[in-house]
Amino acid sequence: MTAIASAQRLLAKVLPESAMKSLASLRARLPLHLPQAPPIAVMYVNDGVTRSFVGINNFYSFLLADEITEAIAELQFFAFDGARVLVHRVPLAHFGAETIDVEALFARHDIASPYGIVAAQITPRHPRRDAYRELGRVFSQFFVFYEGAGSVAQVHPLSQIGAHNAVGEPFESSQLITTAGLIELDVLQYNPSAEARAIEHRLLDAETREIVARAPATIRALGACCTQFRLAELAAVPERLLFSADRLPSGNSKPMLRRRFASGITTMSHA
Repeated sequence: MTAIASAQRLLAKVLPESAMKSLASLRARLPLHLPQAPPIAVMYVNDGVTRSFVGINNFYSFLLADEITEAIAELQFFAFDGARVLVHRVPLAHFGAETIDVEALFARHDIASPYGIVAAQITPRHPRRDAYRELGRVFSQFFVFYEGAGSVAQVHPLSQIGAHNAVGEPFESSQLITTAGLIELDVLQYNPSAEARAIEHRLLDAETREIVARAPATIRALGACCTQFRLAELAAVPERLLFSADRLPSGNSKPMLRRRFASGITTMSHA
């Protein structure tokens, strides 16, 4: 039994019922700590081929428009080996939004990291205000935009970093990968869990479903990897491919597929 519970039992013995009801009513009105989910995470790419931009907004303003809210966005950046390389805090005004250029941010801090995880936690400056209770458990949603030669991709992350992540199920993308003009397919995969994960990335013939190529990888906790399939190195190159993995590092950590063409154009999309 906790000290608070013990004190409640003692008060119940010495105070009249009306006083206990008044205390219960007062306690119900007291502002409590804002319940937040673990930081939401997805991959950033900063390898000279693709640039990343983290887009954040003060979503509390939209959920509680009458509550003048200033917030702080805390962004944690992890390298491919899971090491935390930077914590960056951004103030957000009421109805405010910001975009963080990862390449420029890393250059200011002399950080060289080609890819990894960015995790966000967005918190009001006064999180104990009673109005925020209406929101329940808060999930700090944001976007990451990826810019490459000839394309822009956008991902709305849903993974949470932390030890609660269990190994995911086998995964097969619903995308058809056309190989005409394609020279390389990069699989950008992250691991939001607190343990290393061993996985295998595979390319399948879309018609026969035979495995054309496979590449095992071990991704460290809070780390990431880039599996490169060069088509010139494949024994056979069908007209259309499928991507699959024997498992995901967590329930929702689907990778991104980056296509690189002989023309120099790159495209990228969520698998």
